[in-house]
Amino acid sequence: MKPKILAVLMVLSFSGSLYAADPVVSNVVPAQQAGTKLVDITFDVSNADSDQLDMSVEVSDDAGTTFLVPVSALSGVTRVNATPTPTGYALAWDAGLDFNQQFNSNMVVRVIADDGSPPAGMVLIPAGDFIMGRPSGSGFSEELPIHTNTISAFCVDQFEVTKALWDDLKIYADANSYGFGNTGSGQGAFHPVHTVNWYDVVKWCNARSEKEGLTPVYYTDAGFTTVYKTGKGTAPFPNWAVNGFRLPTEAEWEKAARGTRVGNRYPWGNSIGGGVTSPARADCFWKT
Repeated sequence: MKPKILAVLMVLSFSGSLYAADPVVSNVVPAQQAGTKLVDITFDVSNADSDQLDMSVEVSDDAGTTFLVPVSALSGVTRVNATPTPTGYALAWDAGLDFNQQFNSNMVVRVIADDGSPPAGMVLIPAGDFIMGRPSGSGFSEELPIHTNTISAFCVDQFEVTKALWDDLKIYADANSYGFGNTGSGQGAFHPVHTVNWYDVVKWCNARSEKEGLTPVYYTDAGFTTVYKTGKGTAPFPNWAVNGFRLPTEAEWEKAARGTRVGNRYPWGNSIGGGVTSPARADCFWKT
């Protein structure tokens, strides 16, 4: 890839349907069982839409600065049928298996209720099959053969990252030990950022994840122990299982850009004119 001008769109792994109201989690109380490394986590949850919610837990060992402690040994009610009235539930975390250290005063536990709503500024691309590759007579040879690809649901930014958003997040990144090769350029604050290299973009993804309390995707090692913040020339290791921001894969981008059309050269048809005059931005063309 020539990392000079890059369309920057962020992706979040995602599943579910669109709902109107966000769930509310309250009264989260973690308590370690005496003489063990088991942590009981009680909480209340409510939702005005009475949705079915997937419950998960994130743990910080640095007083809530980051939430990078692995939480896989979780038992209890991880899927609830919410009501508008707050209802109490309980989960249990075996910190001995995941963390193997004592629960302490620097640790922060948060409970997440997912009803399938995409974050603000993003759109849901539903899971399913799509036809990937170029129609006959267009594109490049490596885009053949046309084939069926199956994609999990994900959320993608509706528009490319603007220069204003890039600059705002970069202030946070610069203050939190991130190292960028250049500052990026743009025709205006609300135009897409450009002249950024790929390595800076994935660092920016990690910084955005940390700022919004999500788990970064890119690491310097295969064990996912050190967040990728500096350097250039060596591709980082992506942790596909976490909930942070990342760049879309080629298949994800193609499915989002094609929208619901099949077999066309463009999201709106086979002609560049097709009712759209000289598109100036890479919007997500998915139509629901």
